[in-house]
Amino acid sequence: MEKITDECLKNLSGCIQRLESLLVSLNFYKCIKITNEGVRVLVEGLKRLKFLEFLNLNFEKCDIITDKSLETLGEVFKACNLLQFISLDFGSCYNITDQGLKSLSEGLQRLDSLHSIHLNFSWCRLIRDECLKALCGSIQRSSAFKTIKLNLLGCKRITDEGLKTIGGGLRKLSSLQSVSLYFGGFIIL
Repeated sequence: MEKITDECLKNLSGCIQRLESLLVSLNFYKCIKITNEGVRVLVEGLKRLKFLEFLNLNFEKCDIITDKSLETLGEVFKACNLLQFISLDFGSCYNITDQGLKSLSEGLQRLDSLHSIHLNFSWCRLIRDECLKALCGSIQRSSAFKTIKLNLLGCKRITDEGLKTIGGGLRKLSSLQSVSLYFGGFIIL
């Protein structure tokens, strides 16, 4: 979608601010002109939703997006502390690194009511084991987690150590009912 730009996100942000929505679901798949600035403006609108419980954002193949967008998105969690479900898709966003996922993880720590998370960072080739420690630390802080879906397919810097970190972190979640992990072509249930 080459015609969708940051200006579109700015307009959406203005509309979102007027809602008292419990649910926001936006799909920007392959909108290659969206930048960190567009994500920042969109997040400003999301911050004003006091009763947001469900957030689904798809930025798959928006390959200009960097860690800055994840940092900005992590900030929305400070304001939207009622979130119960988050689905974020940054698959094939090649400029995302460990630092971005760590920043997002720091934001997730603020969400006490979060019980379901779906994260897609498939083909983000700069992600390594180190960020998985931060992500697992965030998830372990909540005793309410029921569903976790994590897609790291094609993240060639993830090793056995990263998988051990995730496995160890998930074992500590007593309320967990469903886990889907995608790595290297295998689905681990």
